[in-house]
Amino acid sequence: MHSIKRLTFMLVFVAQCCGCAAPEDQASPGYTIEFRVLTSYGESLPFTVETLVDPYFHKDFATHCRQSTCEGIPKGVYEYSLMLSVNGRRLRDRVAILSERKFLVLDAGPSAGDAGDTGHVATEVRVLYTGQGKRLWVNVRSMYGASSQQIKVDGAGRFTINGTLRGKFLISVFEDDRYVTTQAVEFPARSPIQIDLRKPLP
Repeated sequence: MHSIKRLTFMLVFVAQCCGCAAPEDQASPGYTIEFRVLTSYGESLPFTVETLVDPYFHKDFATHCRQSTCEGIPKGVYEYSLMLSVNGRRLRDRVAILSERKFLVLDAGPSAGDAGDTGHVATEVRVLYTGQGKRLWVNVRSMYGASSQQIKVDGAGRFTINGTLRGKFLISVFEDDRYVTTQAVEFPARSPIQIDLRKPLP
């Protein structure tokens, strides 16, 4: 008798737990991610979302995508592949969708007319400043994308930017951990570029 009561209690407990979880899962509308692809000059490029795959369950959610927006996506990490309409180039990476709506801006590099998307340059930059013993470094980042690099400035105020894609970039100068100034530069540029810290900053 006690065994029957214990079994009945366990079945009721399991049923209640399952019943609690189910409505929450069914009520979840899924998350949304919106892609955008820009060149280094800020030009927006058309593209197609080819794949948006959950690598753990091997399920592709690309059918949930309409143009640049994918809706009804479960929370998680995904591998995506976007194909640029202008030249067939593919952009592939991973993205974590952890909020109800996510915007992801991708840097396509040079202008769409450059079929190979090469065009890397090496540019010398000089920071003109007064004072001795200042330890300067710079952060060079794309104005329209996520690419960036940190470079140490030598004792003569020089540094070289290697492998920078053509387009509009921001060069921010720091003295130790103190921000000094930012200068916008369009590559390719006449070398050397000069950032003059001897002038009063606006």
